[in-house]
Amino acid sequence: MIKDWVFTDDKRIYHFRVAGVLIRNGKDFLQKVENDYALPGGHVDCGETSENALVREFNEELGGDISCDHLLWIEENFVWNVWDE
Repeated sequence: MIKDWVFTDDKRIYHFRVAGVLIRNGKDFLQKVENDYALPGGHVDCGETSENALVREFNEELGGDISCDHLLWIEENFVWNVWDE
């Protein structure tokens, strides 16, 4: 079984995740998450490229094929002291 790229130690978690901007007919596609909205995406599998992960995640969520034209940005989020507080 392929695992997600998620790294932890005693005080930190690092998730390798992709998200994408999908524009169709001049409208942005957003994913509803509880009482908010987010860009659709998900975790990257070990050995998978960001582009392939994004295509796979959109296919899983939308049931349709997309292409990834270009990388817009990279953002790194680290959660610190998750078990101490």
